[in-house]
Amino acid sequence: MGAVVRMVLVLVAIGGLAGGWAQPVAAPRPVAQPEVDWTGLKVTFLPIGQGEATLLQWSSGETALIDTGMAEVRARLFASLEEAGVRRLNWLILSSDMPEVAGNAQAVLDAYPVEALVFPALTRQVVLPKRIPAGVRLVGLTAGQRLHLGDGTALTALHPRQMLSLSPQNNALVFRLTHGDTRFLFTGSIHAEAEKAILEAETDLAAAVLKVSDCGSAQGSHPDFLAAVDPEVAVVFSRGEGEDFGREDVLERLSDSWAEIYQPSRHGAVAVITDGTQYQVVLGRLRAGQQDSAPEKEKHGR
Repeated sequence: MGAVVRMVLVLVAIGGLAGGWAQPVAAPRPVAQPEVDWTGLKVTFLPIGQGEATLLQWSSGETALIDTGMAEVRARLFASLEEAGVRRLNWLILSSDMPEVAGNAQAVLDAYPVEALVFPALTRQVVLPKRIPAGVRLVGLTAGQRLHLGDGTALTALHPRQMLSLSPQNNALVFRLTHGDTRFLFTGSIHAEAEKAILEAETDLAAAVLKVSDCGSAQGSHPDFLAAVDPEVAVVFSRGEGEDFGREDVLERLSDSWAEIYQPSRHGAVAVITDGTQYQVVLGRLRAGQQDSAPEKEKHGR
């Protein structure tokens, strides 16, 4: 990862963090630990089992949900949101109408107060749920448009610029999330055709954290695209047991890129916490004091 310095850090089980960020200790082994004291942005890739759903929480109190997973795991999604203390959403972001990402969109709108619904403008007719509650602001995005979300966080749409054939995957919303110096890239469900279009249009795709496209489908995550993103952390969701065809090929490509790979279906909730200067990866549950045994990793954002 170029000049990026990687350090594996472990928290003292009882003492926690005096200043909010981990300090190295002698033995680099997992220990039980409390939730990290944090300020800034926490991005949690939710362990719903089937499909993709990512929760954004800011220390200033705002919340956003990116995609909603498959309809079959509605109870898991709602349980995860409850465990995280979510009572309302400032933003609901839908990357496409694929069942893996939009299966619970209507249910979320029915269950939670939502201020704004973000979606790919070019596929508005198929992406928007049938019932939009009164007062929800609709925000359709195309490549090049930018939104300010929570405190100090910007969303920049990178795709689509135009419709690519009739593929719902390749017309999915792709965007970069920037909090200070830390970048996240959310790739929706895109495949190689969309990746090629993005590579032709964008000169700087580098991101510290990559949400791997389409639950790790081998039709996406082309080596050229991964090389351009050069992620330090890659998160791969799952369609469910026995449904992740081609996944091993993608995991091998990611391993070749030296990215650290996390799978919510195996690791539980995967949280990336950043103050805009550095970030940490925290594995475990969603509420303070209930975190599973897992090491923390501290890195400088890029």
